[in-house]
Amino acid sequence: MKKILLVLVTALFLVACGNSDKSAKNSETKETQKLKVAATPVPAGEILNVVKDDLKKEGIELEIVEFNDYVQPNKVLQSKEVDANLFQHTPYMENFGKKNGFEMTAVGKIYLPTLALYSKKIKILTN
Repeated sequence: MKKILLVLVTALFLVACGNSDKSAKNSETKETQKLKVAATPVPAGEILNVVKDDLKKEGIELEIVEFNDYVQPNKVLQSKEVDANLFQHTPYMENFGKKNGFEMTAVGKIYLPTLALYSKKIKILTN
């Protein structure tokens, strides 16, 4: 599972890093390309830290900027302080864009963590 997730996230960032001409040029000249990504610490930040060394081998220097809320990563993306963010699913991204007047584009699908609810009092979610 970790390996599949690693491949997916790596592919996401390689797609986000530019066109094939630029990638070919980087491969030939061994230039390091910087990629600054906004993320929540868990799980997105953890996932990015797992792929950081692999991206470095591909010539991509990953800088992770962590936020503890779900608003700031989109705001810093809009203001171009970061190149991408990793924390949200498509419906949230689209709704946030509509409410705040800016457009974001998903470059690929991401993980969707499962949710478990536990309670000693509540037996049914409708309660």
